Amino acid sequence: MSEEQVREEKRPIQKVKTESRGDYLKSIYVFSRMSDGSIRSSELAEYMGFSKASVCRMMGIMKKDGLLTMDDDFAIRLTEKGEEEARKVYQKYCFFEQLLMEAGVSAEMACDEACRLEHMLSDESFFKLKAFFESYKGENAQPAAV
Repeated sequence: MSEEQVREEKRPIQKVKTESRGDYLKSIYVFSRMSDGSIRSSELAEYMGFSKASVCRMMGIMKKDGLLTMDDDFAIRLTEKGEEEARKVYQKYCFFEQLLMEAGVSAEMACDEACRLEHMLSDESFFKLKAFFESYKGENAQPAAV
C-alpha cells in the first residue's frame, strides 16, 4: 500500500474523532443553556443515546484537552476554550439547519443533514460562506407587502 493510500484510509478515522468531539461539545453547550450551566455525565449519556462509559471516556479526553471541567458530582461545565469551540460548532449547525429549511427541506431532514454539514467545513470556509449568504440575502430581500 502506498503512502498516499495509507493517508486516504486514515482520513475517515480522524474525521470520526472530530465529529464525535463536536457532537459532544454541541450537546453540552445546548443542554447547559437549558440548565444552570452544567450537565451531569449520566444526563449527557441519556441525551446523546450513548453508554455512560463512552461518555465518561470522552469527558476524560476533553478534560485533558482543556475543554471542560468536571466536579465530584460529575457535573460538566465547559471552559472558556470549550465554550468557544462549542459555540462555533453550534453556529454552523444552526446556519445549515435554517438554510436547509428555508430551501424547503423538512425539519427532521434539515436537523440530520445540518449535523453532518457542521463537521465538513473549516471555520474559515464556514464564515466566508455565511457572510456570502448574508450579503446575498440582503441584496435580494423582498420588499414587505403593503
